[in-house]
Amino acid sequence: MIESFKYIYFLGIGGIGMSALARWFVDKADKVAGYDRTETPITQALSRQGMAIHYQAGLDQIPALFKDPAHQEEVLVVYTPALAKDHPELSFFREQGYALHKRAEVLGWATRDHFTIAVAGTHGKTTTSSMIAHILQQAGKNCTAFLGGILHNYDSNLILGGELGQETWMVVEADEYDRSFHHLSPNAVVITSMDPDHLDIYENFAEMQASYAHFVKKIAPNGSLFIKKALDLTHGIKKNQHEIREYTLFEPADFWSDELEVREHGTEFSCYRRTEKLGKFHLPMGGIHNVENATAAIALCLSLGISLEDIQRALSTFRGVERRYDILIQTPQLVYIDDYAHHPVEIAALLRSVRKAYPNFWVTAIFQPHLFSRTRDFAKGFAESLSLADEVVLTEIYPAREKPIPGVDSKLIFNNLSIDNKVLSSEEKIADDLQVPVGPWVVLSIGAGSIGRWTEAIQNQLRRLIHD
Repeated sequence: MIESFKYIYFLGIGGIGMSALARWFVDKADKVAGYDRTETPITQALSRQGMAIHYQAGLDQIPALFKDPAHQEEVLVVYTPALAKDHPELSFFREQGYALHKRAEVLGWATRDHFTIAVAGTHGKTTTSSMIAHILQQAGKNCTAFLGGILHNYDSNLILGGELGQETWMVVEADEYDRSFHHLSPNAVVITSMDPDHLDIYENFAEMQASYAHFVKKIAPNGSLFIKKALDLTHGIKKNQHEIREYTLFEPADFWSDELEVREHGTEFSCYRRTEKLGKFHLPMGGIHNVENATAAIALCLSLGISLEDIQRALSTFRGVERRYDILIQTPQLVYIDDYAHHPVEIAALLRSVRKAYPNFWVTAIFQPHLFSRTRDFAKGFAESLSLADEVVLTEIYPAREKPIPGVDSKLIFNNLSIDNKVLSSEEKIADDLQVPVGPWVVLSIGAGSIGRWTEAIQNQLRRLIHD
């Protein structure tokens, strides 16, 4: 079905998942264009690849080729569920009867005829899927990967293997938002975590768990499931038809890692298969949680026949993903780390990892809450996690797809912080609100919204403060 389309138009082309698909279609020599409300480094990169992108919604902005009735049967319109239902361009394509599909549906089509590795989880899926894709690429496999972050090794969220064919392996993130992962038909699945989230979509946590259970049932016969220990999702699949393996840190499992040594330029650890010590691994990035992600990647890649030596070598060259424990400044007196964490569990894991890596540093956490609904649902959890820092600089909520909810603002978190060093700030005031402590300093910018675009300004201010 997907081969019948030659003109691909994206509504929300700058999204991390949308942009990977757009790049894939360009590689197939299709004509690609699209709309996004904000120009970003991602949309700028897409434009350099020849995609026509505009930032003001309107029918006159759509390139003529994509609205020419003569080509209508060859036009595919891909949209993000975050787009407003009354968006003028979306309304036009719907009213004119164009083929209109969500990104998740199109990703399902793109992967359906290929061996597909899908990584799901409320956190950890971007790094884990990126590690898997990097290992397969470095091992010489024909691997195409659609990823939820920009990999530093490839400067892209799309990894392309050789010629697309029956031997191509696909690596994808399986997103629970809007039940997107139900459109996939994976052969191998990793589930990294399952904490309450997206309660704007799911009525409650039980409904979200049921959605994950439905996804697990979609694993192909003779497929495999690699799941973090203690997550109960195996009751819905036929164990005689699937390989099921658990992984974790610090306690025996089918695959587990221990003996961590946190160093300035990464982490050393040992990985075990039950009682068998597989060997030592070097991961050139911080974060104890990233060792757990690497454990999942090791387990899955071994099951696919990748040699232990190839896995060790690939992990030792994995430079990480933009905005995932992304160290932007590292000196003896100042460390600046940017991270996408936007859930209380993620923030707690991040801060505990930073405390272990930099035990004598003052820790300042700059946090931008993401979504009014998530702030409402997890305000106390955010406050508890952020209170692991020495100081919190809290900004206004990034609304993304949502409209304001009466009574919901950053003060819900701020008033529950258990530390004294805290300040309510804004994008414009962040630089002024940073105060140099006595002694070495770690600064974290945390969140899934526009805070990722503030990193250059924060770096410049930090360097000014330290030099002053």
